[in-house]
Amino acid sequence: MVDSADGDHHNRGSCNREPHSQGCKQGMRLGIVCAMHQEAAALGIKAIPMQLMELPGVGLMLLGGMGHERARAAAALLADARVDALLSWGMAGALAPDLVSGQILCPRRVLTDDGQSYPVDPVLHADCLDKVCPDALSGDLFCSEAPVLTVAAKQELYCHHAAIAVDMESAAIAAVALERGLPFVVLRCVLDSSQTALPSLCISAVDAYGQVQTWSLLRSLLSRPTESFLLPALARQSRLARQRLTSMAAYLPTLALRTGEPA
Repeated sequence: MVDSADGDHHNRGSCNREPHSQGCKQGMRLGIVCAMHQEAAALGIKAIPMQLMELPGVGLMLLGGMGHERARAAAALLADARVDALLSWGMAGALAPDLVSGQILCPRRVLTDDGQSYPVDPVLHADCLDKVCPDALSGDLFCSEAPVLTVAAKQELYCHHAAIAVDMESAAIAAVALERGLPFVVLRCVLDSSQTALPSLCISAVDAYGQVQTWSLLRSLLSRPTESFLLPALARQSRLARQRLTSMAAYLPTLALRTGEPA
């Protein structure tokens, strides 16, 4: 399910615009939380975990790692650095059956399993749709405490929460934003479709920042050789999602311009 304002979203969710050339002048400083190295790389940065990195014309970025606790720590550090807003940036898994890899998401709410609902800042949300990616989908995002690997698990979450996609960090970032009185928004790109099963080595063979650990990967493949058949499709989807994020990153300086600044 997708918010009715999205209409038919089969032809939505990708950015096909020429980036604006003007940088941010006296605009707000965004605090961008990434979980994985490839998400930070889409911003043009070779990130160091838990180290504040400057994004000229945009603000600060921090590579915090996957999961609730790491995302919360990263968001708190950015808030301590006196950013003006928090942005949850990166990839997400599809729950809605008609979402495909590469579609852009700008959800209106982040939902949790314990019934919490975090609405994003309406002004920032509107700015994202206006300045960054007009074709982004605005359905709800579910924030899971653990990776959602199987098709059955994705279908269960979709039926129970009616969220169109899932990540593991946005609720923690939203909670920090709420505590600190900061605007909060989400920009994510679909990595795996709802019909894509993820191999268990997505947990066992990567570190907290999404980097593949070679020996762990080999051990995982030796113990579960059939999972190797899942890797080529996942690699293609990952490349597409990173390309879409890289394209979208070109517009972030326009988002950092305050309302009323020339665009």
